[in-house]
Amino acid sequence: IVQTHLENLENEKKLKLQIEQAYERLQNDVKAQPDTKDIKTPIDESGKYTRSALSEEKSRDLFEGLENLMKNEKVFRDADLTIEKLAQMLNTNRSYLSQVINESSGLSYSAYINNYRIKEAIELLSNPANDEPIKAIAISIGYNSLSNFFTIFKNKVGMSPSAYRENVQLLKK
Repeated sequence: IVQTHLENLENEKKLKLQIEQAYERLQNDVKAQPDTKDIKTPIDESGKYTRSALSEEKSRDLFEGLENLMKNEKVFRDADLTIEKLAQMLNTNRSYLSQVINESSGLSYSAYINNYRIKEAIELLSNPANDEPIKAIAISIGYNSLSNFFTIFKNKVGMSPSAYRENVQLLKK
């Protein structure tokens, strides 16, 4: 499991570069297409958002802003982060933000935030030189409750954070 996560971290770095290059190509392609910003095709086939006033362009821009806050500013580290606070940071309302997270990631707000937190925990715990206590790591990535962090980490990764760290240290020797 640990080896897989370490390989995934390396692959993710490569994919980030490929995504950035693909995004640049996509931006160039979009500029060449006719303007369809007012057409909204619901992504959710259940019809949940068919009456939404949020256009595809606004939805895409909102998700890009959200991803920027997560990846570059790491706002997920705020233990008191709520969907309302996040919506305010993005100059939108909680309903639109919830819709964008659901449609673009396929996740609920809390699952989306927890994915970033656990990913950060994996990165920190994958560094054998990092001897920061697990409780301090949990707090630094936005968890107020150590038991909540342990439960979510174990559900996502398949082992406890301490077991993950031990396996990383064994693999790096």
